[in-house]
Amino acid sequence: MTRTALIAATLSTALAMPVAAAIYEAPGAAIEVSDAAPLGIIAVRATPDSPALFLDPDTVETTWELVMVDPEGAEFKVEPISRNLGGQVDIADGIMTMVWNATEVTGGTVKVTCRFEPAPVGICRPGYPLVFGRIEVVNESDCQLRAVQFPRFTYVPGPQPAEEATLVFPRAYGRSWRNPFDAPRGYLVGTVEPAGLTGDMEMQFATLYDDAGNGLYWAFYDGEGYQKREVMDNTVRGTVELKLEHIPENCLTPGQDYTSPYPIALATYRGDWWDAARMYREWALQQKWCQRGPIETREDAADWVKTADVWVRGDASRTSAEFEGQFVSDFQDVVGGTIGVQLYSWYQREEGKGAWAATLGWPMVEGFPEMIGRMRQRDVHYTPYVNSLQTDLLDPSCPEGVESAFVLDADGNPLLWTAEGESRIMCAATETWKDMLVQACERLVRDGNCSGVYLDQLGGQCGRPCYSPDHGHPVGGGHYATDGLRAICQAVREAMWQHYPEAALSGEVQHEMLLDVTDHRLQHYNYWPGWVNLWPAVYGDYTVTYGRTLGFTQSADREGNVPALIDFYGPTGNTFVSGLAFARFWPTGNPQNLITSPGNEERRAYFETCLGLRREGRKWFEFGYLQRPVKVLSEIPMIPIKDPKGRDSQIDAVLHSSWLARDGSLGFVFTNVSEEPVEVSWLADLSRYEIAPAEVYRVQRVFPDGTRRRVAELERVRWEMTEALAPHAVVLYEVTVGAY
Repeated sequence: MTRTALIAATLSTALAMPVAAAIYEAPGAAIEVSDAAPLGIIAVRATPDSPALFLDPDTVETTWELVMVDPEGAEFKVEPISRNLGGQVDIADGIMTMVWNATEVTGGTVKVTCRFEPAPVGICRPGYPLVFGRIEVVNESDCQLRAVQFPRFTYVPGPQPAEEATLVFPRAYGRSWRNPFDAPRGYLVGTVEPAGLTGDMEMQFATLYDDAGNGLYWAFYDGEGYQKREVMDNTVRGTVELKLEHIPENCLTPGQDYTSPYPIALATYRGDWWDAARMYREWALQQKWCQRGPIETREDAADWVKTADVWVRGDASRTSAEFEGQFVSDFQDVVGGTIGVQLYSWYQREEGKGAWAATLGWPMVEGFPEMIGRMRQRDVHYTPYVNSLQTDLLDPSCPEGVESAFVLDADGNPLLWTAEGESRIMCAATETWKDMLVQACERLVRDGNCSGVYLDQLGGQCGRPCYSPDHGHPVGGGHYATDGLRAICQAVREAMWQHYPEAALSGEVQHEMLLDVTDHRLQHYNYWPGWVNLWPAVYGDYTVTYGRTLGFTQSADREGNVPALIDFYGPTGNTFVSGLAFARFWPTGNPQNLITSPGNEERRAYFETCLGLRREGRKWFEFGYLQRPVKVLSEIPMIPIKDPKGRDSQIDAVLHSSWLARDGSLGFVFTNVSEEPVEVSWLADLSRYEIAPAEVYRVQRVFPDGTRRRVAELERVRWEMTEALAPHAVVLYEVTVGAY
């Protein structure tokens, strides 16, 4: 059986063979479409005579699908393949219009039109043009239009073999599937719904490319934050099904039409994930959430956040205020500088009282407000945990009428966090929920002496549509969740500033549209399989991010296993080269697990080297943005490591990254996280970096104490290096425009 036949046999709707074809040629892509039934996209190509990029040129793509509900409440779907819908294709004045024949549904018809046109030059990265696509649905029926999927593609390997393809998407800082057509599924290595109803999409783009540099880019260019989701599903092995789903406003109203309020961007390109991120950055920096400027110069962002290179994870249920204060003080005496502390379980527990999602929990555990106040005098800043997505009804301090703020599903039922328990998802558009969060956060700063708060699950309402007719927002779709979250964040900050002008607001991998109303963010994990440093390639200079969990543990687990050294060096090294602040160290009294413990001398030396270089390289790692990786010319060994869930995985022995500072200088950092020396050869073509053209480039090595040593004066743009990196070596180079 051929590949095409296999796919046709396993998909829920058979893909029809194209009868005839037309080519829409635009800057950025050539789109081949059928001009006979079924009408649809056949392939996307770089040029009309190029190979099809990841689409099977022998089939017609679904292109779009409507999710509808009939008057009896039964859900059904409409798409052009199974209904064999014909229509017409018009190409004129640089615009392609595809109009499908109307199709009958209960009580009338629905008719779909899609348009493609060149994107405005001003939002395109120079040399990387885009095509904009929009869809319009005319619903003249008695049925509800619940969702509109456009575009709908089924990706297959090509033009290069499947083993050379990589899919990159913006979940939890950046993840990838290598050979996504046959990759495992799961939270850490990939997912059917990486930007879907769980609201975990930080940015609105993704890319599929191969080792030969054939790239396909797609994105929502939505500057308002409408409810939407993106599904990438490889359930049918050998394929990846892409669905970009849009949720119409007032979608419980029969006969409702839909017209795209934002375009879909589509492009072919030469490059890899960094080039795709750079394409997205061109548009992203023009959006409202970047208008306050880079984080280094933002006057509304707390100064202490910009210098907090180390974070501790406090927990009032584990240790007393006295113990935690002493641990953090001792730790600061060793590492110096500003320290941030995330504080969990900070309120006194009572019988029957809600747990981690008790928004208004109070009072704090005895001794903590006083200790926190003393620690702030040492430049140690506490940001306690508050959940921004849900609240626990077992919390006796929940106000009367809190039920009015619940997110409702399409059937009018409150949206639960889990099937069991009393946690309810809250609608960010309601004043009730905003007031609860503002009250909780203000009290922590005013009465708890805190330097801000950490809003967990911040942004989680986006991707969870609310169907309540009583909240004053459109039912289902709309940008009310984003608007509500922005209003919540700003109101929280202003309330905290009344009591401490340097109060800061952070969240966990909150999405891009909250950049200008938050100060910093927590990265979910320091390392996992398929890690891609995607976020700082777009927003590295517009936000500050700290990592997840690090520690100096030498003690054995319950099975008697002592952690391998790579389980410290791998996450620590990856945290460093990824531009993250080091976090979050657990307070411990175990003498084996302290930074000063006997046996931790090498770990401490490595950590302090990375910390010193981060401080000396702050202009890159904290305030710069990520450049493309160097081209590694030698083979780098892979080292066994446990992933964050304790499963067997691997990590490169040598980790590296490249950065551009606001002063125009480049920083290149390398670290060997393995126990063996590694010789590495690499190439950096400086013409492909955003440093200014020059007749000569000066290269210096930067050391943790701030000294610099001359390495080279380059009179060419190709910089090649071969060097032996000792175990746990860390090397940082600075490249500046020189002069004779």
